[in-house]
Amino acid sequence: MDTKVLQFDSLLRGRLLILAGLALVWLVLAVFLVPIAIEAAYNKQLPIGFLNDLIRNQQGNPVSHYTDMWFWRMLPFTLFGFAMVAACLIWMSGDAFYRRFVHGHTATHLAILRIAVCSILAINAAWEDLASSALIPIEFQRNMGVIELLEWVPGFVPLTQSPSALAAWQIATCLLLVLGALGLFTRWTLPLAAIGALVMGGILRQYSHLFHTMLLPMWMLFFLCFYRCADRLSLDRKIGWVHRSSPASAAHYAWGFYLCMIVMAVTYMSTGTSKIINGGADWFLGGTLKTYVLLDALGNQQFSNDLAASLLQTPEWIFDVLAFVAMYGELFYILVLFFAWARIVFPLLMLGLHLSIFLLMNILFFDLIALQLVVFIGPALWRRFAAPSGASDQSAAGASKSPLVAAVMLPLLVCVALGRFEFYPFSAWQMYAQPAQHGKVPIHRVWAVRASGLREEAPLWQAIPALHDGRYMDRFYMAHSESGEAVYRQFLDTCAEILNAGSDDPINTLIVESRRWDHRLQPFEGEASGEVIGRLVHHVDRD
Repeated sequence: MDTKVLQFDSLLRGRLLILAGLALVWLVLAVFLVPIAIEAAYNKQLPIGFLNDLIRNQQGNPVSHYTDMWFWRMLPFTLFGFAMVAACLIWMSGDAFYRRFVHGHTATHLAILRIAVCSILAINAAWEDLASSALIPIEFQRNMGVIELLEWVPGFVPLTQSPSALAAWQIATCLLLVLGALGLFTRWTLPLAAIGALVMGGILRQYSHLFHTMLLPMWMLFFLCFYRCADRLSLDRKIGWVHRSSPASAAHYAWGFYLCMIVMAVTYMSTGTSKIINGGADWFLGGTLKTYVLLDALGNQQFSNDLAASLLQTPEWIFDVLAFVAMYGELFYILVLFFAWARIVFPLLMLGLHLSIFLLMNILFFDLIALQLVVFIGPALWRRFAAPSGASDQSAAGASKSPLVAAVMLPLLVCVALGRFEFYPFSAWQMYAQPAQHGKVPIHRVWAVRASGLREEAPLWQAIPALHDGRYMDRFYMAHSESGEAVYRQFLDTCAEILNAGSDDPINTLIVESRRWDHRLQPFEGEASGEVIGRLVHHVDRD
């Protein structure tokens, strides 16, 4: 038997044994230690807030309810994850899998992906205003995954409250991302840029919610840190930091690109899966999409157009058809990992979806639009122009660690989706996953009444740019509750003070209004549409 085959079998056998050992250790911990942690979380005794938040709606449920849920639901689910990893490891480690699904992407493809991912994140980092987040009341904060863990690091919390420190972090992150795109000192700039983007994104999200903009390219950047993505189209290569005479194997580059494909494919599959889990296989029926389109189009958004009014008379069944195509297009996006035709059909479908979302709902996912072109559509067009990547082998042995990474990552992301797990930067991508039936559209708006008597929508994102794209809408409930009203008034005072600076027609009053409008039964009457379900009138103190 071939020596390489024997080495491969021995390596695979060793990894499976290690995996079995880890599963056994996890089983012991899960049986004896996790129930103790559950009881501590139930009694709010854990020092980490997000662990306490894992148990909600305790009224009427004893602690045994949650321990039973762990033993009969979550524990089997985690062991199922180990079994999936083992199955994927056996399947992906073979040369047949590599030759059929992975082989073909070169060092040039990987370099273009590096340039695109770093450029997308750099544009977003430059567009944000991280320093302005220090103006947001700290009461707006919520537990945001890894950011709460970082709060244990000395000096991190003061950094998040200092505009100058936040501005310095943002500038450093932008610079690192630009250097990553240029391919300079990539061994250091890529991981540092990934950490910078991770922290920056987490700080912004803790004042709103786990929104998904830039989450996908950030994940890709972390994986690119472990691959030689600067062997082509980089300043490192130009100035000699990359040795031209010693390229990596073809499998190394191909696997690096394929891992990013896995992240993207599972992301879209998760979005479709969450709709089925939360709303059923018929999520697309009942005017769900039309309701969501009107919800975002009529709310306070940074981008706006007049298309929403023209959509009111559009038959509901047209939206249902579009919702069907969108949901099952997301669900079967996973096929891009296995079929050449799918790598054109589904990215084009999602490209149309995101452009439609921007036009109809005023939400721009420019990162997802760009990645469709770079990861799938682009390679089909530029493949003939790709430079040689070194060895021309079609064996997975040249990148022996990559199948292991893929075998762990694919089941992990699938389990995150199925378990609806939200822990930044992990997400089940539950975008519009709840069925919004019966035509009831919640409309949240903030109105400004100026000294001249002019009444207009208050552009709060101009006062605190960290809250652009309607991110502050997640805190509307505070304005209509006794416990949160004082904090929200403080927030409105801050916004009004900034907006009134140098204004000839200052804001005298801010009105926070929430309405519920049934677009099936009630006519659209502009700002007067629907019934008022919450209203806060705040008179600005300009002394």
